[in-house]
Amino acid sequence: MQRFYQNYYDKHVRASEADHQDRASLAKAYQTAGILFDVLTSVTRQDGAEVDSEIQAMNTDVTKKKKDIKDYNILLLDAAGASQAIMKLEEDDAIANGHDI
Repeated sequence: MQRFYQNYYDKHVRASEADHQDRASLAKAYQTAGILFDVLTSVTRQDGAEVDSEIQAMNTDVTKKKKDIKDYNILLLDAAGASQAIMKLEEDDAIANGHDI
């Protein structure tokens, strides 16, 4: 189970950070990693073992970074916002492209 968490962390969290993916994907990766750590902790305690310090450090990193990711109510900041109906207004298009209205 600890190996699974480490693989998830490497494949999803670090990859999302390195690729500078949109904030929504990064927030989802952090949230999933947090849930996986909770499950890992529960399973490990039932077996009478402890979570490796390396895994705990990964979780500390995720917890700290998760606090920094906050959703904005400004549609232009997130990639998903570009496809919403409000973003198809001429005024928003002009602002997004750096033109005065």
